Amino acid sequence: MWKKSVNKIWKEDKENRLFVLWFLGMAVYYGFRMFCLTPWYDELYTYYYFISRGPVYAAIHWPLPNNHVGYSVLSGFLNLLGSPVLGLRGISYIAALANLILLYRIGKKGFSKGWSFCCVVLYSSMNLVNQLAVQGRGYTLAVTCLLTAVCMLQKIGRKEEETKQDIKYYVLFSVSLTLGLYILPSSVYWVIPVCVAGGLFFLSYKKWKPLVHLVISSIAAAFHTVLLYAVIWLAIGSNLLSKEEGGVFCGQSHIGIICSAPFRAARTGMDYMLATPYIQSVERKGYLAELAGWYRSLFDLYYPKAGAVLLAVTAAGILFAILCGRKEYKEGSKESFFLLLLPAVLLLMMPLFLTVQCALPYFRVFSYIGIPVAVLLCMLLQFAAGKNPFPFSGRHFLITACTLLAAALLLSKGYNGEYGMTEHYAKDAFDRTAFGKEENLCVTDCYQQYLLKFCYNIECENTSIEEADTVLLHKEIISHQDEGFRWEFYHTYDTVPWDIIESRMAPVYENEEYVVYKRK
Repeated sequence: MWKKSVNKIWKEDKENRLFVLWFLGMAVYYGFRMFCLTPWYDELYTYYYFISRGPVYAAIHWPLPNNHVGYSVLSGFLNLLGSPVLGLRGISYIAALANLILLYRIGKKGFSKGWSFCCVVLYSSMNLVNQLAVQGRGYTLAVTCLLTAVCMLQKIGRKEEETKQDIKYYVLFSVSLTLGLYILPSSVYWVIPVCVAGGLFFLSYKKWKPLVHLVISSIAAAFHTVLLYAVIWLAIGSNLLSKEEGGVFCGQSHIGIICSAPFRAARTGMDYMLATPYIQSVERKGYLAELAGWYRSLFDLYYPKAGAVLLAVTAAGILFAILCGRKEYKEGSKESFFLLLLPAVLLLMMPLFLTVQCALPYFRVFSYIGIPVAVLLCMLLQFAAGKNPFPFSGRHFLITACTLLAAALLLSKGYNGEYGMTEHYAKDAFDRTAFGKEENLCVTDCYQQYLLKFCYNIECENTSIEEADTVLLHKEIISHQDEGFRWEFYHTYDTVPWDIIESRMAPVYENEEYVVYKRK
């Protein structure tokens, strides 16, 4: 039965065949990036301090804000397979491919033939999306949660009457919101708009029962998110209280503190977390001008050097979505109406949040904006194809042009450079140098320390050069560049024992950033 269904879908729908080919191509492309690109600092830090130490450790530690806890926990399980690359980037790889499938399914319910595939192509060819796709961070997985939540809203919204079986959609919706917030607290930028879009959709069609269930699911997601973070608050709070000199709990065990004073421990941990906020707040004066420049820089990251044009087209797309959405609503086309409502709400609420906060967060937080932008672009292209005055098919021409342009971008040099050059050259220096675990190693910067753990499963915290058999020195240290000293370095020119380097060691390899010395 299922074979007939698959054959029917494959043979009768050319768009499905195109999507499968693109999907397989992206699977190979993402696989290449996963294994061939050197992890950059944030990835290496995450692996060294969280993923490599297991899911339980990752679930109870919070040394820095926006630590991608949920991602580290899931990756901690995958790391048990024994491959550091899969442990660090495997979850992102799976999520990146899942995003293509989910976006395609979402588009199929609202676009006319061919445009769902085009939407996937436009989204996957965005540079910011591509750069984050297989990174060992939580951004790609958070987008998976967003798309899953949207899929559940589509499932609920298309039904005329609810049944008991529909509870699974609300559960998955709630789990998606919870996991999204557990992966990234900044997922709140899309969690609230998705809930608002769902609420507006149900209100528009007077679906009171689904609306109530949506509210309950959203409240449940908030509650479960608090519970997950409460574990971290208790762990942090008990640790701080046990180290508080002269305090009532000084010297006590963490478990003892949690059992005897759970609310005190949770409050202490929560205060610590809130004292190191992730949001990059700026001065209110002149904020709107800064926000405009920030928006252009963000949209430049989607398609290189096209930020201003893309921003203008997106603004036109929002207006188009509002006008066209009204028409689709009157005609009773629920799926098309929702597909127009969602990107409009996501994009309009984003500047509202930022203005209220007076903040300019890191651009990578908003990689999810690629979803509504791609949807609006396809809506505009679909409309333009319908107004085609030429004798040839406007739809075929535009989709083919988008696909070729996307492929060219994905294969271009600008899309395939290393994430961090210092990390790349440090790894190159290690790979070109013969050393064993029995050697006395030392690390002169954090890149070396984290790469030794990731690439060779060697934990080295020794920074003393005197007794080392192999030493990597960055050229900024060697050239005595004290101005603008990099915090990643454990040594300066003055702290390096040059007499030992010159008398007992010899340079054996050099690249653009590092010189490798080995004991004679």
